[in-house]
Amino acid sequence: MNRREEEMLIKAAMSARLPWLSPDAEPEYVYTIDPPELIDKCCHCSKSVCVNCIGGEKQDRAGQPKKADLLVFAKLVKDGLSVRQVCENLGIARGTFYNYKNQLIMKGALA
Repeated sequence: MNRREEEMLIKAAMSARLPWLSPDAEPEYVYTIDPPELIDKCCHCSKSVCVNCIGGEKQDRAGQPKKADLLVFAKLVKDGLSVRQVCENLGIARGTFYNYKNQLIMKGALA
């Protein structure tokens, strides 16, 4: 295989994976602020679920409730809602309800 054939093969392989880089690709007008390098990074991502790593979104640590969640939780519990109603309103499990409640009791926010 000569050099020209190798180059053609590489271009064909690249255009199969990155169709916008192929020489015969029709120009598509896509309006984005992301540079092509970041788009390529997204296209070749190994994660099964997008976590928006390029957007710089900070992921919450598992099991660490947000401050706002605890404040809303405390208000709902003080308003006298049942465990089921609080869980449905916040979209949490019963076990999470009791964990939040114990955290607030330890902090002195609930009696």
